[in-house]
Amino acid sequence: MDKKYTMIITSEDERYRTVADEKYGSVGYQLSHWTDNPWDGLLVGVVSGNTCEELFEQIDCEGLFYQIYNNDIGIRIGYGMVDYDSIKEEIEEFEKLVQKLNAHWK
Repeated sequence: MDKKYTMIITSEDERYRTVADEKYGSVGYQLSHWTDNPWDGLLVGVVSGNTCEELFEQIDCEGLFYQIYNNDIGIRIGYGMVDYDSIKEEIEEFEKLVQKLNAHWK
């Protein structure tokens, strides 16, 4: 793949409830469930890019949930509720770690 990062965007599903109902017996799942488990939601979209800016140019994902992967080594580097600044920080921290490891192994 020619892009460094892939971000998977999901949303809550029918289990999201703000009030009690008979089917689920209580309030159901709250948004924190999908913040902690975004893979448990409904697929909204998948975008790829080399920077946080490129990822956000491709999709309107405010209020949704994400997982972000580095395509070079195939690992997830972050997940949660979509927040531009947090995702940008995760990418920056990951790139600093890669630079540090590369310098160590030279």
